[in-house]
Amino acid sequence: MATAALFDFDGTLLTGTSGVDLLREFLHCSPISISQKARLAVAAIAYLGGVRNSWSTIDTLACMFRGARESELEAIGQEAYSRCIKPRLKKTVIARFPLHRDQGDVIAVISAGTSYVVTPFAKQFGIDHVICTNLESIDGIVTGRLLNRCWGIEKLKAAQEFATSLGISLEASHFYANSRDDVPLLDYVGHPHPVGTDRHLRRIARARDWEFLAT
Repeated sequence: MATAALFDFDGTLLTGTSGVDLLREFLHCSPISISQKARLAVAAIAYLGGVRNSWSTIDTLACMFRGARESELEAIGQEAYSRCIKPRLKKTVIARFPLHRDQGDVIAVISAGTSYVVTPFAKQFGIDHVICTNLESIDGIVTGRLLNRCWGIEKLKAAQEFATSLGISLEASHFYANSRDDVPLLDYVGHPHPVGTDRHLRRIARARDWEFLAT
């Protein structure tokens, strides 16, 4: 069977959180009310401070994007990537791409983030497969609802569906991630690669004898 190298996005391939960059650009570019801007800012601060989890924040963002044109969010995502995210990419992790290509691994980015910021990265590095959180849109207008949740156990399920569709053995594949939220998928693959500075993940990695990748 084929094998893959899966890479988480936020905190793994870049320093920081891409959703905050998307939020910042959206606040700057979109004609939304002051109250909406305040709700978005509070959600972002709460998430960064660890008060709220990823999904409560993403749900808030999805609601705030209701009524926006998908093409507008794609343009905002590209701008956020070019201006804010691209300078924070982790060269040490990205250097693994050619190594895995030489081994014949299918490379994919799998992220709780949205396609608006992950897709520009994938295009830059010639990655054909992006698995992420998607917002529903009808006739090009975002409804404010999520089509899926690519986080925690749901990320594992998404990876399994992806692997099945391409005849990939996850048990022989690699996964790079920086958060304890990614432990279900790290546990499942044959070659887990924890990265970053999350102390909870470091404790789990030591207990499972996983080798940490310094970035």
